Amino acid sequence: MINKMPCFDYQDKIDVNELRELRVEQDKIRKQTEQIKWLEGALCAIITELNVRGIADEIIADASINGAIDLHKFWNLHKKSDEERLQKEISKMSFHEREIVKRLLNQNQQ
Repeated sequence: MINKMPCFDYQDKIDVNELRELRVEQDKIRKQTEQIKWLEGALCAIITELNVRGIADEIIADASINGAIDLHKFWNLHKKSDEERLQKEISKMSFHEREIVKRLLNQNQQ
């Protein structure tokens, strides 16, 4: 018989109810994280549309003042994050793959 080390014998010390509570909390955190990502995506889509119409800066400034939250900071960090994420993906592509992506993007703009 193998002697268990106390540091590895944690299963006997975890209460089943505590484990359930921990799983419930983890599930709540996962759902909240998904909701935050969805809200961030929705806010990005709205600001992008405002930007296309040339009114994003004015709306963001007013909303930042009236809502007492720095939306410029959010928008700048979000754009930077998008650029870094896309740059990472693009860097994995060959020259020819990047040319295909450019062609496809140009077709979608027409």
